Amino acid sequence: MSTTGRPRSLDETKRREVVALISVGLGLQDAARYVGCSVSTLRREMQRNADFRQDVRSAEIRSQIDALRAMRAASATHWRAAAWFLERTNPRRFARPSLRAFNSDEIQTVLDDVITAAVDEIDDVEVRQRVVRRLAMAGNLAARALDTDAAHRLDAGTIVPARKTPGEREIDAVLKEIDDRSEESRRILRRGAA
Repeated sequence: MSTTGRPRSLDETKRREVVALISVGLGLQDAARYVGCSVSTLRREMQRNADFRQDVRSAEIRSQIDALRAMRAASATHWRAAAWFLERTNPRRFARPSLRAFNSDEIQTVLDDVITAAVDEIDDVEVRQRVVRRLAMAGNLAARALDTDAAHRLDAGTIVPARKTPGEREIDAVLKEIDDRSEESRRILRRGAA
């Protein structure tokens, strides 16, 4: 390799400065600006120089560890620091709920409506089953994302309902009406017997 040519803009002194700056919490862009080079120059040097790359990565981690230690120390005496720490480290459990977020029951209701619509609108049995299975998988992913219990998770193999003809739907409506009236009659009889 020839020693002639343009000298590198990142000499050993500047590389040490970059590592020191990153170890106290600066990002690559600010460190590059401080030593007078571009971020792409830093990245290129990190690709070429494995030791420098390792030093930068170690400095980034040290910076994060130092910040975490300070936050944990503050959380021992300040409840707001403890709450902030929990919200940032485990947002699913401790972050404030978003007003625009759905709970698992709302997701289940919407998913049930979508599956019912798919069953009613898709004529081809195989296509209908594939669509319903995919919707069930999406529901399972949503349930897992919300850390819901297994009771809210769908079994794709059991939720593919058979599509009913208009006559079958009419029979179901009549049977439901009979059941409702029977229940009402039982309540009246119980009140009369009491």
